[in-house]
Amino acid sequence: MWMYHALKVVDLMETLFFILRKKNNQVSFLHVYHHAGMVLHTALYAKFGPGTHTVVAGSLNCLVHTVMYCYYFMTHMWPEYNHKLWWKKHVTHVQMFQFFLLMLQNLPTILWKDCQYPVILGGELFIQNCVLFTLFANFYVKAYLKKKSV
Repeated sequence: MWMYHALKVVDLMETLFFILRKKNNQVSFLHVYHHAGMVLHTALYAKFGPGTHTVVAGSLNCLVHTVMYCYYFMTHMWPEYNHKLWWKKHVTHVQMFQFFLLMLQNLPTILWKDCQYPVILGGELFIQNCVLFTLFANFYVKAYLKKKSV
């Protein structure tokens, strides 16, 4: 869990690099909220709720980031194929699906009295994944569904 937390600190450093490179268009509320929140939340989970429940969430998140960074790697290494990579918007689908699965995973921690996982952490995880799902869905609508004005 602490290694996963360290990985989220590295992800947050990406925001700092964007700012230092004056790429402020890449520093959105979604980006800052997600990365800053992940640093805070992973520290809380590592301290107060380590175990299989949290490891499942972290493993799923690592899998999603692998897909996302493969896409970024390919578009950086071969920019001429950027428009031919059909799965850009599907990366956001995968992220949203992850948040949906994590909402489902955290429901038992809230609803079942005999669940071993701390209710406060499960509830917080449920709310956090609802917020992230909503923010990513909003991004998806703006980026892929709304007509661009010319």
